[in-house]
Amino acid sequence: GFDEVSLYEPTTVFDVREFENIKKYTIYPDHTPYSTPISLEVDSADESARICKKILYNKKLSKREDAMKRVIISNTAMAMYVNDLAGSRGECTLLAQESIRNGSARKKLEQLIKATNTFPK
Repeated sequence: GFDEVSLYEPTTVFDVREFENIKKYTIYPDHTPYSTPISLEVDSADESARICKKILYNKKLSKREDAMKRVIISNTAMAMYVNDLAGSRGECTLLAQESIRNGSARKKLEQLIKATNTFPK
């Protein structure tokens, strides 16, 4: 299995925020023609970076790239949820979408690139 939320098969989640009260639930995908493992594969790290930048810079996306955007939003929302940044996965999904729309996700990427470019080669 993958260590991320899947758009093409159910994702089993174990919520361990309360260790004494572990919750298990399943997130079901919204099935689309471009939500299959093969359609989301990329050939290289460069291709992946190009698509991620296209998404974060709000460029026009192909159907395949739009499916990739949904993967980014789903996994960002789950990361936000497990870090208690909002009260529900739905709220976190809206926050993740807004961070792309308003450019804050792009700014964070630019900060990360700038910071990692200072590392010795």
